[in-house]
Amino acid sequence: SQNSGFSPRLREVKQNFPMPGTYHFRFKSPLIPGSDREKNAISVWMDCVDDDQHVGVWRNTIVAKVTRINMDDDDDDDEDFARHRNGSSHHVNVNTAPAPAPTRRAPSQQSSPRQSTSR
Repeated sequence: SQNSGFSPRLREVKQNFPMPGTYHFRFKSPLIPGSDREKNAISVWMDCVDDDQHVGVWRNTIVAKVTRINMDDDDDDDEDFARHRNGSSHHVNVNTAPAPAPTRRAPSQQSSPRQSTSR
């Protein structure tokens, strides 16, 4: 942001975001403003939907959870989010973590009966 001492506005984050598409942004922030410098500070995730809103800052760092809503790069981001949130389009759950990658068993761990060689 141009103003020293303030975090950037959501508009600036969106303009500099490296991936095309429509996204919903959440920023890590202190539960009590200004308390993030304390050792036992409590953080919360704050949704940011207003392009003029300053984004949250946690311990002098911008930490975000970003969920893709749409692959298309368009200008009506707020309308897309409101449509998804109100259920008139398909459901998007912004709290869902990505599924873990499938694991492959090594050939020696495959389920095949082994015969004992000791008598």
